[in-house]
Amino acid sequence: MSPLLTRSREKRRAVGRLDDEHVRAAHACASWLIGYPDETLFDRLEGIGRLAASLDDRLAEPLGRTVAALGADDPISVCERYVETFDTRRRGCLFLTYYASGDTRRRGMALIEIRQTYLDSGLEPSRDELPDHLSVVLEFSAATSLDAGMGILRRHRPGLELLRAHLETSASPWHGAVEAVCATLPTMSDAETEAMLALAADGPESESVGLDGYGNETFDQIYPASRPGPTFGGFSGQPVPMPTRKATSATGSGSGSGRVGGHP
Repeated sequence: MSPLLTRSREKRRAVGRLDDEHVRAAHACASWLIGYPDETLFDRLEGIGRLAASLDDRLAEPLGRTVAALGADDPISVCERYVETFDTRRRGCLFLTYYASGDTRRRGMALIEIRQTYLDSGLEPSRDELPDHLSVVLEFSAATSLDAGMGILRRHRPGLELLRAHLETSASPWHGAVEAVCATLPTMSDAETEAMLALAADGPESESVGLDGYGNETFDQIYPASRPGPTFGGFSGQPVPMPTRKATSATGSGSGSGRVGGHP
């Protein structure tokens, strides 16, 4: 086992169960922080920081690092680094099914499975965004169904951990946000660890077939990091404020538009 993976597992060994509301709030914060850093994010960065600081230390500390790092740099530089981090490196992919299925026909079915999870929870996801983007999954977990959202994250744990490790080794400002998400999950099993190490060594599969089976040819294109970010409606002022958004809005309006970062 790599030293990096060993440190990660030791850091997240259970010291007590995290409160569900803290997990939901952490997922909301992380969903915002890993979206494209547009003007809306910077306007709300202080509020996200306050919410993060109110959480369990296991979540507050890593989220706070990302908030501080984004706030300490100028917006243009942050945007440029975001594109470099998530648009040009496969280990920086924010689309979870890519790690497990790569560019194969199975990926279309994996996307349908996630979309069906949203539908079963009473949420009609937009056809203009891929449902497996980490920001979308976290938004769903925070605002709609924690159990179902955690299920998606657990099914894609090896890829999520590879993303976390990549962001750590590259000293990325977004590492803290993904570390906090991983901290909400159980300690990795041996099977998950082996799957992560295999991904790190060999990468995802590739057939160069697009996303057959998902039912929309627009998903065969690259979703670049320059697209608009998450469109939460803002914090509600409740004890653990939750962002909300419309799931069926159209692209191009800045409301519910395509997700950002990584590879399709």
